[in-house]
Parts: sequence; C-alpha cells; structure tokens
Amino acid sequence: MNDFAGTAGLIVLLLVMLLGMTRTGRTKRRWNHTRPWASGQVPAREPQPIPLAEHAALWRARAMELEDLGDAAGAEKAWREADLSEARANWRKSVGHASAMPKVALAEVTAREEARKAAREAERRIALALLFMPTGQRERYQQEWNAEMDSLSAREASAFALQLLWSAPRTGAMLWLKHTFGRRPA
Repeated sequence: MNDFAGTAGLIVLLLVMLLGMTRTGRTKRRWNHTRPWASGQVPAREPQPIPLAEHAALWRARAMELEDLGDAAGAEKAWREADLSEARANWRKSVGHASAMPKVALAEVTAREEARKAAREAERRIALALLFMPTGQRERYQQEWNAEMDSLSAREASAFALQLLWSAPRTGAMLWLKHTFGRRPA
C-alpha cells in the first residue's frame, strides 16, 4: 500500500506540474538585415542603442503585457531585465559617465534576484504541497512549514520546499487513510 500511495502521488504531482507548464505561443523576432530598395538590396542600418532608463521602462511594460497574457515565466524574466537595466542606469548616473557597471555591483544585483526567485519558487512549492494535505490540516502545515523555512537561507528553503513537495502526496494519502480507517474514540 505504501508503494501504491507514493506512485499515485508522484503521478498526480507530475500531471499538476505538466499542466502548470503551459505557455503562450510566442515566436522569436529576427532582425531583417536587408531591406528592398528601388535600386537593389542594401544593408539595414544598425539600430541605435536605447538609453537604460527607457530600456527599463520598456521591459516593465513588456512584463505587464505578459502578465495580462498569463505568461508568468516570461513576465518574471522581463521584470528581472527591467531591474537589471534600472540598476545599470542608477550606476551610470552615480558614476557620472557611461562606463560599464562593475562586475561586483552586477553580481550583487544578480544574487539578490536569484534569492528572490528562490524564495518565490519555495512559496509555490509549499502551496502545491498543501494541496495534497487534508483540508482541515492545511493551515497548520502551512504555518509549520513557513516557520521552518524562515530559519533557512533562500537556497536551503527552496530545497526544503522541494523535499516537502516530493513527499506531500504520500503524506497526504497516509493522513487521509489514518483519518478514514484509523482508530476512533469510543
């Protein structure tokens, strides 16, 4: 029975994960290097670089557009690009010239983004794991798991949440079986 519950839970988990992976059909734009003119083919002009402040605003607009379309993964990437562009623009403003952002500052921004991404990922995994718990016990498990995750770093919390998600179908099935067939007070 224990193997059956684990296997059934794993199958349900995989189906839920596959359903969550659907994305909108977007195609990659390609730059047209030649344009037809009356006298034949001539190479296209190089695009002018966009100032970083405008670049961040464009990425934010694209992120909101993708959120409206329901593309959460694309929106998350667009928000990350907007934050990086804004950080680069602030750096250039503070330095006073258009030098490249130092790798240390860029690494700090990237590390902050990765930690935020890991925290959101852990929250999503906990929310999915809670779906396998009996309805009356979900709040208690959520409080317990969140308290445990608060004491961990972002990466450790993400790994902990993955472990919980992996074992949640079996735990939920065992709790349901215990509630259904377990001993009852006389």
